[in-house]
Amino acid sequence: MLVLATCEQAVLAKQLFCHLVQHIGIVLPELKICISVALVFVTKEHASYGEITESKVGQGALLLNILQKYSEGNIFNYLLIR
Repeated sequence: MLVLATCEQAVLAKQLFCHLVQHIGIVLPELKICISVALVFVTKEHASYGEITESKVGQGALLLNILQKYSEGNIFNYLLIR
C-alpha cells in the first residue's frame, strides 16, 4: 500500500510540475509586456518631475513626489486597468 501511495504522489507531482511549466510559459510573455508598459509609464512620470538635482533638497522633493504618487495608487490603478 505504501509503494502505491508513493507512486501516485510521484505521478501527481510530475503532472502538477508539467501544468506549472505550461502555465508559466503562457503567462510570462503577457507579464513581460505588462512590466514593460509599466516601466514606460513610470519613466515618463519620473521625467515629469523635472530635472534631477544632486542637492539633498532636490532629491528630497523628488522622493516626496514619488511617495505621494505611490500613496495615491496611481501606478497600481494603471496596472490594474490593464
